[in-house]
Amino acid sequence: MITIVVGLDGCGKTTAMSLLQDRRKDIIFIKESYPGTGLDARLFRMNRALFYGEQSDVQVFYDRATIIDDIIYQPLIERKGSMFASTVLSPVVVGLLQRCCIVYLKCDLEVLKRRLADRGDRYVGVSDLLSLETAYKAFFQESALSVVEIDVTKMLPEQVANAIETASIAARKTENCSRVSGSFRQAHIVPRRLLETTADNTYHMCLAHLVKESDEYAAFYRRMSDEGRFVLMDNGAAEDAQLSLDDLVECYKKVLPAELILPDTLYDRQKTVLRAAFAAEFFRSHGVQCGFMAVPQGRDLLEWCLCAQDLLGLSDICSLGISKFLTVRTADPRARYRAAAWLENLFAVSGEKGISVHLLGCDAGPTEIAEIRNRFGFVRGCDTALAFICAQAGVSINGDTARPAGEIDFLEGFIDQPLLESALRAFDRAIGISD
Repeated sequence: MITIVVGLDGCGKTTAMSLLQDRRKDIIFIKESYPGTGLDARLFRMNRALFYGEQSDVQVFYDRATIIDDIIYQPLIERKGSMFASTVLSPVVVGLLQRCCIVYLKCDLEVLKRRLADRGDRYVGVSDLLSLETAYKAFFQESALSVVEIDVTKMLPEQVANAIETASIAARKTENCSRVSGSFRQAHIVPRRLLETTADNTYHMCLAHLVKESDEYAAFYRRMSDEGRFVLMDNGAAEDAQLSLDDLVECYKKVLPAELILPDTLYDRQKTVLRAAFAAEFFRSHGVQCGFMAVPQGRDLLEWCLCAQDLLGLSDICSLGISKFLTVRTADPRARYRAAAWLENLFAVSGEKGISVHLLGCDAGPTEIAEIRNRFGFVRGCDTALAFICAQAGVSINGDTARPAGEIDFLEGFIDQPLLESALRAFDRAIGISD
C-alpha cells in the first residue's frame, strides 16, 4: 500500500518522514521534489507509483508525490496546467490515488510564513500559501479522495511521525478487510510436513507457537505473505499454548501476517477485553503493523454479544473471530449462527461496514460452516484441521461429518499426500466452495 504525505512547504513532512524511516526498516521511503520542466521525470515517477500501487505485499511512504504536487505547483511555477490533469492521464492518476492513504499536514499559515522566511524560501507570503492550501483542498474534493488531515501547528516532529503512522495503519486495516471480503475462503490446518498441499490457497491460518518452534514452518507462511496471500496468525490460545506478547511480536516479524489474533481468555468477557486492549497498544508500540482480530468470549451467548460490542469499541480492530468454543460452552449447535445473526443486526444499526468475521475452528462439521457462509456475506472464512483429522482416521467427509477421535501432530504428523488432498477437496465441496 502507498501512503502519500503532502502539505505546504515548511509543515514538517521531511522531518517526520526521517523519523519514520529511522524506526521502520521494512518500508520503502521515497522523497519527490518538484521535477522541473522535463516530461521524462514526471512519467518515470507516475509509472513508479503505478507499479507500487499494484504491489499488495509492500508498504511505500512518499514524502510528496509528483502525481499530486505537479497539479498543485505547476500552475504557480510554470503558469500552465499539469500533464497529470489531462483528460488522458487524470483518470489513471486519480484511480491510483483513490487506492492510496493520503495524509495532508495542515499548519497555521503565519507559522509557516515565519519558518519559510527563516530558511530563505521563495514562498513566504500568506497569500501564496493560502492559494496553495486552497488548490490542495480543491483537488482532493474534485477527485473524490479520502484524505486524513492532521493539524501539526503545535505538534512535535515525533508526534507528527506517530500520527502519520497511525493514519497509515488505519488505511491498511480497511485494505486488509477488503482483500478478503466478498467471497468465503477456507484455511486448512495441516502438519508442517504437509504444508505444501495448501500452498495454492489464498487464505491461511498460521499458528504462532509453531512459528516459534519451527523455522521451516515460519518460512512457509512468510512465503505465503510475501506472495500476497492472506495470512492470519493465531495467538496459541486454542492449542493451550498462548504466547507472551513479546513472543507474538517476534513471531509477527518472522511471518508478517495480514492479521494477528489478539489474546483472549476463554469464556471471560472482562479479561478478554482488557487483554485485547492492552495487547493492541503493546503491539503498535513495538512495530506491529498488521490488522487485529478480536475474539469475543462469554459464559453464554448474551455475554459473548456484549463482549463483541466492547471489542468493536477498541481501535485497530478489523475483524472478529467466532470460536468453536462458543458452541462447546452453550451446548447449542447453532450458537455461532445466532452470534453471526446478532452481529448482522449490530452492523445494520451502527452502519459498520469495515468489520469482517472469521469462524475459528470447525468441530461440528461442514454443514454448520455452509449454513453460516450462505447466510452472512460478512463472514469471510474459516480455519480447521478437520480434513486432516478425518483423513488420518479414515473417515469420509460429507456435510454431517463431525470431528472424529484423534489429534494432529503439528510438526511431525504425516499421512499419504493424495489422501489428504482428497480430504481437503471433499471439505471444500461440503461447504460449497473451491479455493
